[in-house]
Amino acid sequence: MNAMASTEGRSAVNPVRVVSCVIARDPARGEILLGVRRPTPVSLRHPGVLSTPTMRIPACLFDTLLDAGGIAELHAGVVLIPGGRQADIGVAGSLGSPEAFVLESLLARKLGLARALTLGYFQAGAVLAAAALDLVEDPQGGDEAEWTAMLTYEVNVLTGADLIDAKTDAYSRLIWAPADRITDAFRRHDALLVDESLNPFEVCIGGLCIKSAVRLLQKPR
Repeated sequence: MNAMASTEGRSAVNPVRVVSCVIARDPARGEILLGVRRPTPVSLRHPGVLSTPTMRIPACLFDTLLDAGGIAELHAGVVLIPGGRQADIGVAGSLGSPEAFVLESLLARKLGLARALTLGYFQAGAVLAAAALDLVEDPQGGDEAEWTAMLTYEVNVLTGADLIDAKTDAYSRLIWAPADRITDAFRRHDALLVDESLNPFEVCIGGLCIKSAVRLLQKPR
């Protein structure tokens, strides 16, 4: 059994497990999908936070992805993963891959792409690119901070980017943010640097998913 799953409680030893997607509109990675999180009855944390699409997953599934990435254990901070395992999304047989199964679940639940995935209208390539462990605050929701383990996948859309709606049940706004502005917006805690139409009184930027995305966007291509 993975050591991360050996105890109960939201601690650094047994954090909540999350998958995040840094979704590029095309392989050039000029624009990255970000969303303003909407509180729902089953997901109350982080309302109004500008984030990459994320989803909590079971510990056993997280550990399967972690082992497949060749990561023995997580340490505090963000670690880039060179040569991560590849996955094809939205193609025949894709659900035989644990990575594609998780990512397609995220895309269907959070971005409303179930039909597009079923019909093959949305397709992408994905690769495990970063792993992180950190104590994550809930600045807009007022809940307690919790230790969070996060695996981040780079997702390059091959077809169907235009099928992503401007909002979903999980996100009140979805925007294609210029990749070259995200780092500055994160460092200055100013979401309006990526989209000036966002409400400065409702939207903040600075979570673990954005921190991981910034690390990925800074790495040499």
